[in-house]
Amino acid sequence: KQFIQEWLEENDYRSPTSEEKRMLKDRTGITSKQLTTQIVMLTEFQRPVTENARQIIQEWLEKHDNCTPSSEERDELQTLTGMGRHHLNCTILRLKDKPGEITPAVRSRIKEWLEEHDNRMPTNEEKEKLAMSTGLSRMQLHNQLLYLRTKPVRITAKIRLFVETWAKDNTFNPSSEQRSLLMQHTKLSPRQLSSLLTSLQDSNGEITEESKSVLKSWLYENDFRTTLSSKERFELMTKTGWGRNQLKNQLRILSEVKGELTEE
Repeated sequence: KQFIQEWLEENDYRSPTSEEKRMLKDRTGITSKQLTTQIVMLTEFQRPVTENARQIIQEWLEKHDNCTPSSEERDELQTLTGMGRHHLNCTILRLKDKPGEITPAVRSRIKEWLEEHDNRMPTNEEKEKLAMSTGLSRMQLHNQLLYLRTKPVRITAKIRLFVETWAKDNTFNPSSEQRSLLMQHTKLSPRQLSSLLTSLQDSNGEITEESKSVLKSWLYENDFRTTLSSKERFELMTKTGWGRNQLKNQLRILSEVKGELTEE
């Protein structure tokens, strides 16, 4: 590293020619890939951006409405600034991606976008538009998107009652489309909705002789089979008023009840 660092300093941090790269490889004993990585790292972290180079890039960005330069335009900027490609790219990114102020209005705008687009992450083009409309840098926008997409909503009694009523009227195992509609209405995350549906399914009901007889009848009709399909489990839970664990326990208990073996 020290040898490469000294060579870069002596040569104003320019990229070495093919012949110079061979010399550097021979002197350091490293591979071409290792050499390239070290040059990039040392150039990026050690070489300062001159005020003149910064001004050239800044003026170019202002002249082109802060658009990202094409490959040909980067070649031109390299010639004007004398910078290496990686160093130029990092400087462009820093100058383009100036941090903005994260205000309640900005968060509200991002929330609205997520609600309008089913809580999905935006494409690169959509991120560019959102960054422009909010005034945030791309990194700030990315962090806010991650935070607002996963920020848990408090499960209120009203939300719980709505989901419970919907599940009893429809199903405790909603399809992807039904889950999407439920999340849109309640603002719950996928994990929150799944947990709530499971807890509602597992809510305990009263185990009476009448509810036991419902299960006994089902067992007799199905040759004491205890492996249930989702549909069968839901139907039995609805008829007995039991939760999932209650049904599972009663299936085990009642299926093990032995009757008297008679001649008849």
